[in-house]
Amino acid sequence: MKSILNFILILLLNGTWGFSQQIQSSKIDSLITISLTHLSNPDSLTIYATRIYETADQNQYLKGKAFGAKALGISAYYQSSYDQAIARYQESLDLYGELKDTLEIAKAYYNLAMTYNTKADWDQTMKNALKALQIFDALEDPNGSGRVYNLMGISASRNEEHTKAATYFKGYLNNALLSEDTLEIATAYNNLGSTYTELNEPDTALNYLYQAIAMYEAVGALRNLAGSYDNIAMLLEKQGKLDEAIIQYEKAIDLAVMESNKYREAGATYNLGRLYRKKDNYHKAMELVERSLKLARDIGNNYQLAHSLEQLAYIHSDLGQSRKAFDYLMEANLYRDSIFDVELAKSNEELKTIYETEKKEQEIQALSQQNLIKSLQLRQRNTWLLIALSALVLLGLGAWLRIRNRQLRAEAQLQAELTQKQEEATLAILEAEERERSRIAADLHDGVGQLLSAALLNLNQVNKYIQKGEPPTVGSMGNAISLVEDSYHEMRAISHQMMPNALLKAGLTYSIREFINKVDHEKLNITLDIVGLHERLDQQTEILLYRCIQEAVNNVIKHAEADRLSIQLVKDKDGISVSIEDNGNGFDPASKHLLEGIGLKNIRSRVTLLKGSFDVDSVLGKGTSLVIFIPLSD
Repeated sequence: MKSILNFILILLLNGTWGFSQQIQSSKIDSLITISLTHLSNPDSLTIYATRIYETADQNQYLKGKAFGAKALGISAYYQSSYDQAIARYQESLDLYGELKDTLEIAKAYYNLAMTYNTKADWDQTMKNALKALQIFDALEDPNGSGRVYNLMGISASRNEEHTKAATYFKGYLNNALLSEDTLEIATAYNNLGSTYTELNEPDTALNYLYQAIAMYEAVGALRNLAGSYDNIAMLLEKQGKLDEAIIQYEKAIDLAVMESNKYREAGATYNLGRLYRKKDNYHKAMELVERSLKLARDIGNNYQLAHSLEQLAYIHSDLGQSRKAFDYLMEANLYRDSIFDVELAKSNEELKTIYETEKKEQEIQALSQQNLIKSLQLRQRNTWLLIALSALVLLGLGAWLRIRNRQLRAEAQLQAELTQKQEEATLAILEAEERERSRIAADLHDGVGQLLSAALLNLNQVNKYIQKGEPPTVGSMGNAISLVEDSYHEMRAISHQMMPNALLKAGLTYSIREFINKVDHEKLNITLDIVGLHERLDQQTEILLYRCIQEAVNNVIKHAEADRLSIQLVKDKDGISVSIEDNGNGFDPASKHLLEGIGLKNIRSRVTLLKGSFDVDSVLGKGTSLVIFIPLSD
C-alpha cells in the first residue's frame, strides 16, 4: 500500500513539474514572437535574444535556447562581429541537430556560409553552402535554395568568374520569384546589376540596379541600399563619369554608416579612394583607403584587406615612396594568396561536382522508382476506379459536412470568446474609472473639504468682527488666508494626478522622468532608459502608456519590497517596447488571483485598448518583470 502511495506521489510531482515547464516555454515563445519584430534593430534584438537564451537555458527548453543562439548570431553579424556570429550559428546548428529540425539545420548552414563569405573564407563558405543547398532542395524550399545560389554567385564574382556568377544569380532570382519574397528579389536584381557592370553591359546593369533600389526603398531595407548605390557608382566610373560616381559612392558610404554596416562601408570607402587616385588627389585617396583598411581589419574581411593594401601600394608608388609601396604590396600578396588559392578553387569545384553528381543520381533513381510504381498502378486502376470514385464521393460529402459543422462551431466559439473579452475589457475600464472617481471624491472630502470647512469657520469669525464695526484679529484673518491657500494647493495636486500638465505640454518622456523623480530614491533606486522616443505620440497612446507605467511603479512601491527598479522604453519602426523589472519578493505565476489583481488587470485592459501585448514573469524571491509591446500604425 505504501509503495502505491509513493508511486502516485511521484506521478503528481512529475505532473506539476511538467506543467511549470509548459508555462515557462509559453512565456519564452511569447518573447520569441516579440523579438521577431526587432530583427532589423541589433541593439533591441540583443536584449531580447539574451533573455530568451538565458531563460530557455535555465528551464532546459531546447527550442527556445536554439532560437536564442541563432538570434544572437544575427545580432552579432549585423554588428560586424563575425567570429562571434560564427560561434553562435554553430551552437544553433548543434541544438537544432538535437531537435532534428531539418529546416532550421539548413538555415544554420546557410548562416554559417554567409558569415564565412563575408570573411572571404571561400572554403568554409562553399562547404556550408552546399550542405544547406542539399537540404533546401530536398525540402523543396525555393527561398532557401535561392539564397544559397546567391552566395555561390558572390563567390564566383569574387574570383572574377562573372559569367558563372550571372548564372548563379539568375538561379537565385528564379527561386526568389517562386517564393514571392520582395527583399530577395531586390537583392538578386542588385547582384545581377553588379555582375553585368563587370560584363560591360551597362544598360542591362542599370535596369537591374534601379529595380533593386525601388524595391529596397519600398520595403524599407536601408541596409541593402548602400550596395546598390555602390554598384551604380562603379558603373558610372566605368563610363568615365567620375564626378557622378563620387556622388553615388558618398551616398553608399552615408547609408552604410547610418546602418552600422561596416562591410559595405569598407567596400564603398575603398572604391571612392580608388576613384580619387584616378583624379590624382592622392591625399584624399590615401585618407579613404586607410579608413577602408582599418574597417577591413576590424571585421576580419581578408578580401577587402588585400585590395586596400594593394591600393595603398599604388598610391605610395605614385608619390615616389617606393619603400612603403613595396611593404604594402608584400602584405597585400599574403592576404591575396590566402584568398585566391588555386588548389582551394579546385577543391570548391570538386565539391560542387560531387553535389551535382549525387543530385543527378538521386533524380535518376527516383525516376526509375516512379516508372515502376506507375506501371503497377496502371494494372490495378481499371479494377478499382469505379469503387474508388464511389467511395470518394461518399467520403467527400461526409468530410465536407463534418468540416462545415466544425467551422460553424469554431466561428461561434470564437465570436463568444471575442464578445466575452470585449465585455471584460470594458468592465475593467469602468471599474478603474469608478475607483478613480471614488479616490478623487475621498481626496476632495478628506483634504479639500476639511480645509475649506476650517477656512469657513475662520471667515465667519472675521465676519462677526466686521458686523460689530471692529477690525478682525490678525490671527483669524491669517488663518483663513492660509487655509484657503492650502485648499488651492491641494486642489492643484489632485488635478495633476488626474491629468499631469507635463504630459499634455511636454509629452510622455518628460512626464515619466518627472514622475520617477518624485519617488523616494533612498528607498527605491530607479534606473530609466528611453531609446528612440524623440517625437510626440498621439495623446491616447501617451496617456495610457503613462498610466501603465504609473500603475506598475506604484505596485512595486506598495507590494514588492524592492530596492531596485529598472524601466526601459524602446521605440523603433515597429512599435514601442516597455520593460519593467524589479528585484522584489515576486510572486508565484501559478497564482491566478495575483495575475488578475487590480493593478495588473488595469495595465492589461489599457494595453488591450492599444492593441498591444502584455507579458508578466515572476519568481518568488527573485523579482518580477513586465513586458509591454504597443504596435504603431503608419
